[in-house]
Amino acid sequence: MQNTKKSLVTKLTTLFVVAFVSLFAATSAFAAFGSKDLPTGTDTKEVAISPDDVTNQSELVKALKKIEALKDVKENDFDASLSSDKKEINLESKDGGQFKSGKIKVKRRDLTDTEKAEKEAEKGSSWTSTLAIVLYVVAGVLVVAGVAFFVIKKRRQ
Repeated sequence: MQNTKKSLVTKLTTLFVVAFVSLFAATSAFAAFGSKDLPTGTDTKEVAISPDDVTNQSELVKALKKIEALKDVKENDFDASLSSDKKEINLESKDGGQFKSGKIKVKRRDLTDTEKAEKEAEKGSSWTSTLAIVLYVVAGVLVVAGVAFFVIKKRRQ
């Protein structure tokens, strides 16, 4: 009976490890690097971002995702620099990013009062999304534990 329980636990553990590794491999950096061409037509597009946030990768990515051609951009795709007049953002593709090497430009404008308020509201909501993720993980673990418990219980009968 003890061997059956160990075997079942080993099989379940192996199953979830394989599923996790497969999911990670499908969504991670194992995809081909630098395969996409740089988007064109971005020099006429405008993003709302403060000059200080241009160097903050996460804020920059949020702003760039509002441009249709850059909706798939990630934090490791570009190095950003601000022009001397602070009206343009120069983006140079990074090694290991999803785009081929090169540079593009995007126009920058200051945030409106409404956009500033939305940005402040987003900062407050980050803990709720973290809480939701933790709850999903706990629920998943409980489901796995419940299934394992009932399978083991059924095997004992």
